Amino acid sequence: MSGEAPPIMLIMAVTKIQKVHQSLLEVEQANRWMFNVGELRFWLYVGVGKEEKGKRTFSEEDVFLFPQSWCFNAASSKLEGV
Repeated sequence: MSGEAPPIMLIMAVTKIQKVHQSLLEVEQANRWMFNVGELRFWLYVGVGKEEKGKRTFSEEDVFLFPQSWCFNAASSKLEGV
């Protein structure tokens, strides 16, 4: 990996929620956020891959997600086919 840009690792988890909540995007940490879309809840987590002493590692140092304010979930939101 030397001389190359380190890979960005993006982890996403999705689950169906029981009740649709009116909500805004929540920033849990600089590199983690959670938001709802209709009956689904998403968590995004980002980090950077590094190689140190021949071993591959995962780092979340100096990694930031900049969420946009457009992420709003109305209590009446429904997704078709979910």
